[in-house]
Amino acid sequence: MPHATTLSPKERGFTLVELLIVVGIIGVITALAVPNLISSKQAARSSSAVNSLRIIHSSQSSYHSARGSYQSLDTLGANGFISDPSLRGGRKEGYNFTLTLLDNNSRFEVHATPLSAPSTSQHYFIDTSGVIRAEPGAPADADSSPIN
Repeated sequence: MPHATTLSPKERGFTLVELLIVVGIIGVITALAVPNLISSKQAARSSSAVNSLRIIHSSQSSYHSARGSYQSLDTLGANGFISDPSLRGGRKEGYNFTLTLLDNNSRFEVHATPLSAPSTSQHYFIDTSGVIRAEPGAPADADSSPIN
């Protein structure tokens, strides 16, 4: 049985200091990568919410042209105007979509509210006009800033 003194440097393995250095490097890389991952995820959810509002407005416009009124997300989905089942249900990609019909279904408003971190995430709003508006950290409405 060989003794530790007879082993060559290639056969000894890693020292505790070397392993701690590697763990430290992995920790630094993780600390730098996680905030970017979180902000990328939030940007993707916001983009999905804006796209969903565009789909809802387009579906409402098509339904109104065909039938003369605006309708709920469920009705739009049942009539084939919204094909995405999660959007028909009012929740998609971390956002809750609330559609309100106004003036005997002659106008509508949709609020997109983030499900997580509502105090730091973007809130969105669209109405019959088709202008999407945003408000950081608070519910958006017709007076909020329009997005580009």
